[in-house]
Amino acid sequence: MKGNPLFFVDWKVFLFFSSVFHSWFQAKYSEHIVLILSELNFVLSTIE
Repeated sequence: MKGNPLFFVDWKVFLFFSSVFHSWFQAKYSEHIVLILSELNFVLSTIE
């Protein structure tokens, strides 16, 4: 988080994929969005 270029790139990639996944899951599994987001939240807290 402190100016780590690799982390910065990974964060941008993550943001890109999360937006893609969000629209895709929104269309296919809209009721599972909350479940997926909470799982992503857990992964993020593990990374931090």
